[in-house]
Amino acid sequence: MFDFDYVFDSDSHQQTVFECAALPLVDAVLGGYNCTLFAYGQTGSGKTYTMEGDVTNEVHSGLIPRMVRTLFSRILDDDSAQNGNREYTVRVSFVEIYNERLRDLLNPTDEDLRIRDSETNHHSGVFIEGAHCPYVSDPDE
Repeated sequence: MFDFDYVFDSDSHQQTVFECAALPLVDAVLGGYNCTLFAYGQTGSGKTYTMEGDVTNEVHSGLIPRMVRTLFSRILDDDSAQNGNREYTVRVSFVEIYNERLRDLLNPTDEDLRIRDSETNHHSGVFIEGAHCPYVSDPDE
C-alpha cells in the first residue's frame, strides 16, 4: 500500500523537494531502516534532474547528492560514533527500471537482476537480487 503525499509543480525548488520527499528517508536510514527513493514518470518528465540534478551547483543539486551529503554530515556529527559507541555501515545501489527491464547503474553488465520478495536472514521485504551494493565511506564514493 502506498500513500499519496505531495505534488511538486514546475516552480518547485530542489531543496523543497528534498526536505519533503527525501530528508525523512535520511532520518529513517539513520534510525536503522533500509530505504528506497523511487522516481517514476514518463520520459522527459524531469526524473533525472530531480534525482541527480547538477552536482556542481548547490541550488540545482538533485536528491541523491543532497541525501548523500546529509547522511555523511550527520554521521560525522554523531557524538556516539565519534567516541566509538556507535558504528555506521553504508551501502548503496543505483538501479534503473526501463521498459520493464532492470539495469544496475553502478555495475552495468548483462547480469540478470530480479525483483524478489523475501523473508530471509539477509533480506526482508522487496529487494533487487544481483544488484551491485558496494560499501561507501564518504560522499564522493
